[in-house]
Parts: sequence; C-alpha cells; structure tokens
Amino acid sequence: MTGSSLTAGWPPLVPPFDPVDASTALLLVDLQVFDCARDRGWGPVLASRYPELYRHYYDRLDRIVLPRLSALLRTWRSHGLPVIHLSVGPHLADGSDMLGDRTRATGAAVPPVPPFGTPDHAAMPELAPDIGELRLNKTTRSAFTSTGIDAHLRQLGMRQLIIGGVLTNSCVESTARDATDRGYRVTLLADGAASFDRESHEASLACFARLFGAVAQCGDIVARLDGTTDRPIATTTTTGDLS
Repeated sequence: MTGSSLTAGWPPLVPPFDPVDASTALLLVDLQVFDCARDRGWGPVLASRYPELYRHYYDRLDRIVLPRLSALLRTWRSHGLPVIHLSVGPHLADGSDMLGDRTRATGAAVPPVPPFGTPDHAAMPELAPDIGELRLNKTTRSAFTSTGIDAHLRQLGMRQLIIGGVLTNSCVESTARDATDRGYRVTLLADGAASFDRESHEASLACFARLFGAVAQCGDIVARLDGTTDRPIATTTTTGDLS
C-alpha cells in the first residue's frame, strides 16, 4: 500500500458501518467503451505513449475489475436493489458543454470525450444498464455537480452507496467524496475500480478509507448479499490484484 508511514496509524474518521442494507444503491461510474476497451478511447493513446500504463490498466480491467463488477451486478440485481449507471460525455457534438479542464484539453495525448449517443460513449456490454435502471450522463468528474443524482437517490430513499468504476482517482473519487459531503455513507470497491497506475489507485483508496468512508472487496459484498457470511465486512486499502 502506498502512503506516508506518518499517517498509517491514524484511525478512520468515519465510524464502521454495514455497507449493505435496503437503503444502499450500487453506483457504477463511467464503465464505457471509451474508458474500458483496449482499442478505443484511451487505449491507443496509452499503448503508443505510455505502454506500461496501458498494460497495467487494461490488464487490471480485463482480469479483475470488469469480471468482479459483473458478478456483483448480477447478485445485486437478483436481490432487487437499485443500480445507477453513470456515464461521462458532452451532449453537444463540439464538446462545448463539458465543464472544467476537459473543455480546453487538446492534443493527441488527451483523446476527446465522446458525445452522448456515440458508440464510444456506450456502456461496456457486460455492465450495460438493464431495463428499469437509471443511467445518468455527467459533464463533470463528480456526478453530483452536473446531474440530478442527489434528487434521484433521495426519492428512492437511499442513504448509502457502493461505488465502482473508473478512474479511481478521478471520477470515482470525486463522486464518492461529494456523496459523503451530502450525508451518504459510501463504500468504494477496491477490486471494482482502476486507475492508469497502481500508486494513484492505492493512494485514493487509502485517503478515502481514512477520512471519508469505507473500502471493501466485491466478493465480500456478494457474500453478504447471498447470506454466506454475517461477519462485518472488513475495510481495506489494498488493490485486490490477482497474482
């Protein structure tokens, strides 16, 4: 785990809580073709300019994140719990409605975010929204800044969120932190999220677990839902990588 040894012994600021109950929604962040397919979006850029990041990121997605999120999503749906899918991208073809730095980003090193409705904007097939599931499109890193997610969650009676997706240290973390500021109890999925490099991923998890909420593994959430364990779900700041 990354992080300063000076803060490693700090106790978590948020008291322990059970991350799974009837008021919990599963939030899947930006699991789109643009972000997750090797040959689209970020893939060619990373492969040509940053091959080590390319191998780490897409190997992690293919071996760990997408399969484990898919398994969790199947179990979550079988229990009738709410799922909200987030996507990111402009609604205007020229991208002028994207807020923040992405509007001004130029050059081959930063591929343009695909507009809503285009093939690269679509969800990855194994994690695509089912009938009756919300898909909210944002134009910022945090869903709470540019969508009506807060109103939807409160209408549904949700008080807790379990969050996975990409990138851990960008849209996932921004959305999760904003949720805690609005009073939600939030759990990040250590093996259900990815960043371009391991250090950024682990630093985000360590900081979140210390100051904002909880971090857990997908399999522990599945086990709790299926009733194979009634033990408290252990929080962690490890990546959940397979060796």
